[in-house]
Amino acid sequence: MKTPEKMAEEYCNQDKVACDAINHAAEYLVKDAFLAGYKAGFEIGCIKGSMAMQSSLDEDYRLTPIIDHQKLARRMTKKEMKDEQDT
Repeated sequence: MKTPEKMAEEYCNQDKVACDAINHAAEYLVKDAFLAGYKAGFEIGCIKGSMAMQSSLDEDYRLTPIIDHQKLARRMTKKEMKDEQDT
């Protein structure tokens, strides 16, 4: 599985001629922008998944506590980004 950092590098290098024309600092901006998008998308996916799971549990059992989906998503995103840096 590719790490977000590896995907960002591949995204930046997909057009080598254009990347060669971009100075080194701008290349980091492109990578940072890609990682910000990845992080935002991951967090949105976590929120939607958490809400869907709670909805299913509520329909089946009606016992699930109120969950702060946004807080849970931030924690999962932080863990995802940390885990990717550790590998």
